Parts: sequence; C-alpha cells; structure tokens
Amino acid sequence: MFRNEAHHLIEKIRSSTFILVVVGAGSSRSSGIPTFRDDAWFWERPIEESATDAAFWRDPLYVWAVYERLRLLSNNALPNPGHVALARLARAKPNLLTVTQNIDGTISP
Repeated sequence: MFRNEAHHLIEKIRSSTFILVVVGAGSSRSSGIPTFRDDAWFWERPIEESATDAAFWRDPLYVWAVYERLRLLSNNALPNPGHVALARLARAKPNLLTVTQNIDGTISP
C-alpha cells in the first residue's frame, strides 16, 4: 500500500507547478539546532521571553543574547537529509514555497 501512495505522491510532485511545503522547528533538530521545547538549557526562559516584541522591549539584551547563541550554533550546523531534499526539490521546482511554523501554541507534556 505504501509503495502505491509514494508513487502517487511522486507523480503529483512531478506534475505540479506550485508546491507548498510546511515545516517546523523539528526539521533542523538533527542538524543540532535546538527546538523551543526540547532544550530548556539553551533557551533558559520560556520562549515568550525571547521571541516576542514585548520581550524585546522589556529586555533587549537578553533577546539579543539568545539569538546570538542561536546564530553561532547555526553557523556550525550542517544540512541534514531533509534540508538537502528540500533544496533539491526547490531547484527542480522553482515555484516551491517553504513555510516554517515554529511556534504553534501547544503545550508539550
């Protein structure tokens, strides 16, 4: 059953002019980029204290420090197989749009 579904998906992608890919923070986890929920040490405080405009106005030095840590970590990260696949797909399908939705408002257990 899976083989037929995968074949159908591949054919749909081949014949499509426009493709939308929705990804989340977990897509970079295997490259060493911590998600907001998975690494409390890295983020130090709840995400609302570093990823909102209110947080920035309340404590801009803290917000800049968080994003500087993330920038440094990202500079050393390597693409994972998912990143490579998306890049290949984007080259093959120039009208591909990737949307990342990293903060979804759910509460993790």
